[in-house]
Amino acid sequence: MSNDLLNSWGHGARAFALLAAVNRHGWLRFLAEPREQAEVAEFAGLSVERTGDILEALVANGVAGRDGDRYRLAASFAELLDDGAAFDVEAQIEADALRVRQIADIVGTGSAPATEQDALVIARSFGLRPVESARGLIPALLEPMPEVLPAMREGRYLDVGSGVGGFLLNAAVVHPGVRITAVERIPAVAAELSRRAKEAGVEDRVEVRLADARTLDEADAYDAAFWAHAFFPAPTRAESLAAVRRALRPGGWLILQEMVADSSSEAARADFALNRLVAHAQELPFSRPAEELAKEAEAGGFEFVRVVQLPFGRVALLRKP
Repeated sequence: MSNDLLNSWGHGARAFALLAAVNRHGWLRFLAEPREQAEVAEFAGLSVERTGDILEALVANGVAGRDGDRYRLAASFAELLDDGAAFDVEAQIEADALRVRQIADIVGTGSAPATEQDALVIARSFGLRPVESARGLIPALLEPMPEVLPAMREGRYLDVGSGVGGFLLNAAVVHPGVRITAVERIPAVAAELSRRAKEAGVEDRVEVRLADARTLDEADAYDAAFWAHAFFPAPTRAESLAAVRRALRPGGWLILQEMVADSSSEAARADFALNRLVAHAQELPFSRPAEELAKEAEAGGFEFVRVVQLPFGRVALLRKP
């Protein structure tokens, strides 16, 4: 390893530590408006001198800009933090900080158990926020699957491992005839999903169930289902898939999202290896192609239909005989 590479890694680690800290302490939101150094110091509860050092570090690393005696978030960050943005960048920063801690745990103990709050951080970092810009993406996600459209427009839809419901809440707004059951086993995550459903005005059509997917006891009840397989560890997968199959009516559709990590460049391969380390330490599948997911579902009694290319990746589409 060259000194240049080591120095680059060191700078990146320090810069991210700064970003994660100001995100955690609310600076990013506060700096959405131009602020004088003394204002920021009062907000942060720090000395003016120390605040000035932090602000200059943010400027030097492209997080903020300075115009005279006022500091403001850089335009690129401000755009990502907009309340109407489809993705939650603050949650993504939190999730990256969590993965840093998990990697250290894995090296020390071989495992990286996640707390309930950790699970909420990860759930918030994935998928779409329930906002207008995200709702505009729903047709592009569904139209390549015309077989599933009737279920999503006026049928019953089962979402297993819902997280905070990025897709399903936006779909419920776009298609007021659909009725959705969201199954989530982490209390804090289910509570956040319920809160977002109420905020989006769809709580009457989105039932949030705090439950282990394996305990689903409905039969022949749903027209389509999505299984968030990437968050189900190996010991739970067969039983969870069986419960989903039982809940679908004959001819009902199962959607499995491919989550293949990029490994096309040296930098991507390096990130691939780090993410795989965390996933495998939690007994989670990692970077499995749609064809492999389809074979798993076929072994569980589903019929493979096809692999569908969507704007953000591929899904395997199967049906219950």
